[in-house]
Amino acid sequence: MTIRPPDQYALIGYPVCHCKSPLIHALFASQTDQNLEYHALLAEPGKFAETGTSISELWR
Repeated sequence: MTIRPPDQYALIGYPVCHCKSPLIHALFASQTDQNLEYHALLAEPGKFAETGTSISELWR
């Protein structure tokens, strides 16, 4: 049996501390037997491009 890494999803914004998307998607994934991770990532004003670049390198 091959174990596949989870699909990766993210919300990038400022602010993100109030975001319920990671919780909602985790519940959806568990109810539909999907293997995924959904993250809320803080991108400070003026640093969106830096945040996106670091994420793309991480998820290669």
